[in-house]
Amino acid sequence: MRGAALRPQWPTLTREVVGQVADLVAAGASVLLCGAAGVGKSYVAQQVAAAAPVCVPVLCTPAGNRVPLGALHSWLAELGLADATGAPSVSPLVLAGQVAPQGPGDAPVLVHVDDIDLLDAASAELLALLCRRGVVQLLATLRSPGGGALPAPLARLLVEDQVVRVEVAPLTPNEVGELVQLALDGPVHHETVRFLHRTTEGNNLFLRELVRTGAAHAAFVLENDVWRWHATPAPEALLLPALFSDELDALPEAEREAVELVALTEPIAIDALALAVGPDVVTTLVRSGLLVEVEQHVRTHHPLFAESARGRIGPWQRRQLFERLHETLPSPPTDAGGGLLRWLAWGAESGAKIAADSWLAGARAAAAAGDLPYAEELVTHALATTPLAARDRLEAHTLRAEVRRFRAQRAEALADLDAAAATLDAAAGEDGDWLAGQVLAATRTRADLLQYVDDDPAAALTVLAEGYARAARFAPEHPGLAREPLETLTRQGWSGQCAALRAEVPRLLAELAQGAASRPGTDVLEAVSPALLALAWEGRTATLRDLARAGLHALADVHSGPTAARPHLAVEIVCTTFFTDLYGGVPAGDEGLDHLVPTAIAQDIDAGLLAAGAGRRLLAEGAWAEADRVLADALALLEQRDPSGFGAWALAAAALAAAGVGDLTRSAALAAEAARAPSRTSRSLVPDLRTLVARARLAGDPDQAVDEIERLRAWAHAEGHLLTELEALHLRAVAAPATVSAEDADRATHLAGASSMEAPVARLLADHVVAVQQDDDAVASAAIRRLAEHGRCLPARGKEAATLSRREREVASLVAGGLSTPEIAERLHLSTRTVESHIARIFTKLGINRRAQVRELLG
Repeated sequence: MRGAALRPQWPTLTREVVGQVADLVAAGASVLLCGAAGVGKSYVAQQVAAAAPVCVPVLCTPAGNRVPLGALHSWLAELGLADATGAPSVSPLVLAGQVAPQGPGDAPVLVHVDDIDLLDAASAELLALLCRRGVVQLLATLRSPGGGALPAPLARLLVEDQVVRVEVAPLTPNEVGELVQLALDGPVHHETVRFLHRTTEGNNLFLRELVRTGAAHAAFVLENDVWRWHATPAPEALLLPALFSDELDALPEAEREAVELVALTEPIAIDALALAVGPDVVTTLVRSGLLVEVEQHVRTHHPLFAESARGRIGPWQRRQLFERLHETLPSPPTDAGGGLLRWLAWGAESGAKIAADSWLAGARAAAAAGDLPYAEELVTHALATTPLAARDRLEAHTLRAEVRRFRAQRAEALADLDAAAATLDAAAGEDGDWLAGQVLAATRTRADLLQYVDDDPAAALTVLAEGYARAARFAPEHPGLAREPLETLTRQGWSGQCAALRAEVPRLLAELAQGAASRPGTDVLEAVSPALLALAWEGRTATLRDLARAGLHALADVHSGPTAARPHLAVEIVCTTFFTDLYGGVPAGDEGLDHLVPTAIAQDIDAGLLAAGAGRRLLAEGAWAEADRVLADALALLEQRDPSGFGAWALAAAALAAAGVGDLTRSAALAAEAARAPSRTSRSLVPDLRTLVARARLAGDPDQAVDEIERLRAWAHAEGHLLTELEALHLRAVAAPATVSAEDADRATHLAGASSMEAPVARLLADHVVAVQQDDDAVASAAIRRLAEHGRCLPARGKEAATLSRREREVASLVAGGLSTPEIAERLHLSTRTVESHIARIFTKLGINRRAQVRELLG
């Protein structure tokens, strides 16, 4: 009888699930492996990833979770998309357009992500966008149950069936027996196998630790050439945390502290760890398997092991470990999976004395990547530095004011701006150009608050002019002073004054087309979204899409200007393009940017805007019930946080949705609220806002709708909004066909044929007006059908509509629009049989038997 000696490496089995996942990956599917901690998910993923021609490993840990895009830093650096501090210079939305397929023959590259619930928000956003574009293929693991939630952008991929979920089951008794037999290099008694399977519940990690501990303590004995378990430990000793704790206790002090340091900071660059604990210690731990080296970084061999190690570390010991790390790295390691930001996090943990300019550099990096709460936290650290030079205090308050403006913290932002102004005299000895830049940054933030929060665009322009004059006194030749004319036009555009900005579009396109060679300024990029809207009302659909593409492409080349605004600009441009596509009737299948919109950017500031955009798209599809629900969510989000002021527009959209589901009282109340609400940025969306309200009125009060439509037509004509004027003529043809004159028909034809008119929907709107004026029901019906395909669905109208349910009204409005049963099923995500059942009930309730009668009764 003798004790067992384990093999140096724990054996592996070729499990059936490996082949299943490999087949899915080979077929181009993204896969999410789910299962309990230690069940073998990572082992399955590693085997599949090892067979891939190209695979990008991604390290996700609790310590790295706060670093925006930190998990993808190494990969982005290889692609030339990360700067020297370790923070990407642009937002995920822009980066998504810069990453090209890396696989053989431009196939998607396989990205292997362990513990995807620990992925930082920006990395999750970027991977979701790239997955949608077909640039990457995900192979990820998620602890379930007991782990964190799947990041929202990736959860949506799962819901949309773009990711296949595979459950990794525990080991069977036979598999447990096979593994232990290989580990002990001999047969194992069946009672021992049953004991090990029952104790570990088939958990591969638990089994490995239990067998390893048993071998070390002579629990296995060889009887008649068969291994048996003879020990009778206390029940608590057979728990995985207890086994890990015993393993840590058995390590020499230097190795144990090294493991604890890695558990706190993983993934950490192997060179940085070697400086802190010594290269020999690192080598020993890697060889023992307790630490694993991946892409020049190290982490513990399993997240549960790291959790166990962290649970043993008290506050004082934690601080000492971080102090040791920070003392050995007096400057940030640029290759440490987050560089400056992770170094600052270590410094904050240890209480190390860090210069204010380092905190500010980190804040700028966090703001540029879209993590505004972390940016604010880092600026606050800078302001707590002593002594603090006037230069650093001025920059800190200016930067924090900008960040707080985008976080909808008006009072706090104003307090920072006042503090910056008070510091300006103390910093008067600084370089004039630098001071002028700070004055301009503070001026823009104050003007933003006045225009987009206080709804006072005139006061914003006054403050802007005064700020530019003040900056000129510090540095008359400062290059930023040249931005004033275009910035003024941009603010006028957001306040609904479009004519002057439209005239600037050729210059904008020319500057953006020069790309990285000229590095167009932030002023040019900030002008893109209001210019897109100005073009939309005129019907210049093709031109605005060219401008949007150029704007997003150039956004990656911006290296100056308000860093906190950079991620917001990307969202703004994409959302505006998406919306203007809807307004111009661009078919949903057209090549463009709209595929980026349903995925929310990793910033809560834009959640309400994105939800409102999603609701507006559902309105275009005639999905009234879903639009009503989504827009209710959007209004709730915008009530909490609406930093730019899209609330009034969202209210108008919600009014139309309410009319679509037959709640005419609520629709009227929402329309009235939209008229009373502060306009703010919604001023730039007034053509659509007024059109939405007019369409809502059609369902409830046709007489009032006619008056509303006529006011909309006259206003659009005076403003030069050609497409909006044409839309008003179409709505009048719907509401009061007998009033459409020959002059109206000629005007509609003229507008659709204007040289600037590029919107696909324009010809259809004109055809409908002309057909109504000529009493040509066949052509009018065909035009209505085509208009429904181009986002011009109208709610069911008439007293008969009140007898229908919400879903029946939704189906009836699409039937009235001329859509076929399969088209309605696709639009509403229903089966054709369900749609047919709804149509049958509609016929019964209305006492009709033909589709054409639906339009006659319900408009």
